[in-house]
Amino acid sequence: MKKTILTAAIFFFAMIATTSLFADSKIDDGIKKLKVDYSSSQSINDLNNDNDVLLARRSGGRSGSRSFSSRRSSSRSTGYSGSRRGSSRSTGYSSGRRRSGGSFIYIGGGSSRGGSGVSIFAVIIVILIIVAIIYFVMRRRNEDEYYDDGYGAAPVEDFDTIKLQFALYATAESFKDEIMSLAEDLDYDSEEDLKTLVNETSMLLVQNQDYVKYAYVKQAKTTRNIDNAERDFDSFINEETAKFSQITFQNRGGNVRDRDLSDANKPDFMEIDEYFIISLVVSYANTKMKINKDNYAWSDYEGILKNTASISSNNIVATEIIWSPDAKEDILTEDDIITHYPYMVQL
Repeated sequence: MKKTILTAAIFFFAMIATTSLFADSKIDDGIKKLKVDYSSSQSINDLNNDNDVLLARRSGGRSGSRSFSSRRSSSRSTGYSGSRRGSSRSTGYSSGRRRSGGSFIYIGGGSSRGGSGVSIFAVIIVILIIVAIIYFVMRRRNEDEYYDDGYGAAPVEDFDTIKLQFALYATAESFKDEIMSLAEDLDYDSEEDLKTLVNETSMLLVQNQDYVKYAYVKQAKTTRNIDNAERDFDSFINEETAKFSQITFQNRGGNVRDRDLSDANKPDFMEIDEYFIISLVVSYANTKMKINKDNYAWSDYEGILKNTASISSNNIVATEIIWSPDAKEDILTEDDIITHYPYMVQL
């Protein structure tokens, strides 16, 4: 009777420990989600508040595509094949337990004290192992890693997202024409189109360095969670498109939309067109690119651009270029740069 009570007590406390682990995990997930939602809404509100006064005119364009969904699907397929292998291993483990007989987890009464003591000790060990495994699994879920369901985990990939931004003098007409042509012509029917957009944009910037006055680079934290990588990518895109009063051109995944600049958004005829600003946002996998300084000379930006251009096509997950102004009758002034891009570094 005492042994039965002791065993029941052990199982009871193990269940409490396991439940608390699941509860802690859910609480942590909820807190993380609240933090993300709050920071996102706060940053959007800040952008809107900062730009309410001077967002009356500037137009913008965007072109790019993404393959997060297809990459996520392929990873899950890999994980599924692993889970089938895992099921066969699990069967082998179960049969091994059956062959070992009932003495290993025996709890019932017996004539020998030593025998019953060993049985209870074995039960405690098994419970502790189970609790430790559950704890490990829940901790791994809270970490920034992506695993698929099943015994076999999908291949773990490191994802990075980078935003490179440059303000060129408006006299860089050939650069603007080539960027517009690139943005319009790509239909993004393959990952090679993403590679072309990254490579061509990077090299055009290198070739037109004499026109670049301001620059900026921002890199998200490396993640192994593809959902986080997609959120980082969207965040960088939204940071830029939120600065526009009107998007007059976009090519998203081959779907092209072109609009005229509305009369309300046309510039004051007294203002002088001074700049053309372009942002290159790339989300990529399994490629290391260290960025650890706040200020750069052009040689540093040139090196980053060349490294970005060298990312292999199968490692580019998403990319987009965003530029302003887009409409031919629109302009971008020094005041716009100071107001909307105060973080940019003058080269």
